[in-house]
Amino acid sequence: MLTPEQQAHLKDRLDAEKRKLGVEIAALRQSVNEKGDCSIADSADAAALNERRHRAASLCAHHEQTLREIDAALLRIETGRYGLSEESGDPISYERLDAVPWART
Repeated sequence: MLTPEQQAHLKDRLDAEKRKLGVEIAALRQSVNEKGDCSIADSADAAALNERRHRAASLCAHHEQTLREIDAALLRIETGRYGLSEESGDPISYERLDAVPWART
């Protein structure tokens, strides 16, 4: 099981990652909603803009999924289930949680 200090450290990491992802998601959404210059006559420029939008949308979706995982981990902390595998119920090692604080197994 995790010590109170370890759990506090991991909660701080989850909170920090949540804030960071929130900022990144906001910036990515701006990129996705970026309007192209109506005067773009070059199809390569238009294609590059569409590619940037597609990449930003994909990364935004990935970050949003991670954010949901972080929220679930924070809920597990509140309910006393944090650090336990959702599959087996066995403790998850601190090293694993330190690497991926929102790990479920």
